[in-house]
Amino acid sequence: MKFRTRLIAFQLSTILVLATLDGVVVSSFYGKSVPLLESGVVTSASMCVQTLAARLDIGLAAGDLAALKKELTICDYSSAGEQNLAYVAVLDRHGTLLASVGEPTEDRPMPSPTGLVLERRKRSVLAAAPVLFEGMMLGSAVAEFRTEHIHALSQAIGLSGALGAAVALLSAIASVWFAYRLARPLRQMMLFVRQVAKGQLDAALKTGAHDELWELERDLNAMAADLRGSRDETHAAQRKLETTNSELAQALSTIKSTQEELFRAEKLASLGSLVAGVAHELNTPIGTSVTVCSTVQDLARDFERTCSGGSLRRSDLDRFVQAVAQASQLLMRNLHAASTLVGSFKQVAVDQVTAHRRDFDLKSTLQEILLTLQPLFKATPYRIEIEADDGIRMTSYPGPLGQVITNLASNALLHAFDGRTSGVVRLQSRKSDSKTQEIIFEDNGNGIPDDARSRIFDPFFTTKLGRGGSGLGLSIVFSIVTQLLGGTIDVESKLGVGTRFVVKLPLIAP
Repeated sequence: MKFRTRLIAFQLSTILVLATLDGVVVSSFYGKSVPLLESGVVTSASMCVQTLAARLDIGLAAGDLAALKKELTICDYSSAGEQNLAYVAVLDRHGTLLASVGEPTEDRPMPSPTGLVLERRKRSVLAAAPVLFEGMMLGSAVAEFRTEHIHALSQAIGLSGALGAAVALLSAIASVWFAYRLARPLRQMMLFVRQVAKGQLDAALKTGAHDELWELERDLNAMAADLRGSRDETHAAQRKLETTNSELAQALSTIKSTQEELFRAEKLASLGSLVAGVAHELNTPIGTSVTVCSTVQDLARDFERTCSGGSLRRSDLDRFVQAVAQASQLLMRNLHAASTLVGSFKQVAVDQVTAHRRDFDLKSTLQEILLTLQPLFKATPYRIEIEADDGIRMTSYPGPLGQVITNLASNALLHAFDGRTSGVVRLQSRKSDSKTQEIIFEDNGNGIPDDARSRIFDPFFTTKLGRGGSGLGLSIVFSIVTQLLGGTIDVESKLGVGTRFVVKLPLIAP
């Protein structure tokens, strides 16, 4: 409302100023144009009679009326069309008319012998000049110029100004009315657009406007309705997205928990396989030791019976001593092998379970790991070889490192040599630089297809699903190498040639 009031007040003020300026301009022009035009007529009249008086002196002195008439006719033809010359005449010095052209509108003046006579009348300007010949006044030249056209022109100008002022006033009033009709709906539309811009979409626009403004109002309401629909759809989609995100978060948490459980199960399964292999390896030396002990026991019983019977001979004593010595050697050899295997298994098992960080010799640790892997290869036509530099010490996690080597070996047995009657796995260790050790695990097996190579470290990805593959072995390898051991692992493979894993580890784990 304030906006409309200010607008109308401004327009009314503008109207008053324009009307005042129009009146001032018209009055000023009307007041100045008439005197200027009359002054021009006076100047023309004075020049005309003075010129005519100078040309009539000889004719008037000679009394030649024909010559005087001719001069007046020439003057009328040369001036009447342009200067509105109404009347031109020659008078003698007594004021008697000698010759004339045209009809006078009013009484003729009698010129003064001393000079020019000018008289402004209602509708004309009268001018008279003395005709002199050798200093004597012979008569006068008289001319009358009409001024009706000047007054008519001035009145037309005044009327035009008044009409212009009236038109301006009417236009201004029309503009005020038009602005009044526009201001209220436009103000309402402006406020409505501001509300929509602020997100207040529930209000409806009602201006009571017509024609184009009504169409604009309809379009604005339609726009607000579309925005309301979009807002509702956005809110619904947002709520659905929040629900989906919550469900995904729960699913991700469940997957992580399951993955961790599977990782632990995989480690325990690996450890169980290690236990089974070691138990199988211990069965031979321990079984042999039991057999030797049983044999020695039988020899001791026979030797005791011989001694009790009193038939002991020196040869019997020598045979008994020799048999006991051989049995002792055999027993010591088998028990030492079992002790070594148990010691290696104990260290590897403790390292894998506890992930203890310690200082260790890399070659010795790899040999211990290889010893625990021998049962996996013993019943197969495949073999595993090791080549490692001496004197390389690391401060890292030997247990997780053993888990890496074990998983790579199991993966080779499961995938690399599938359908092959022979194969070799080589484990190499060499120094990459002063701070990094490079461990290479390679086989001469089937190789990895190109479409699977980029996914072999993904959890649960396996080409042997349901046939012994869990899809976690290489994923655990990648996690241990890159996270716990602080290293990197790369794979190179070619179908029909084999696969090569290159593990680079810092000598001091982070």
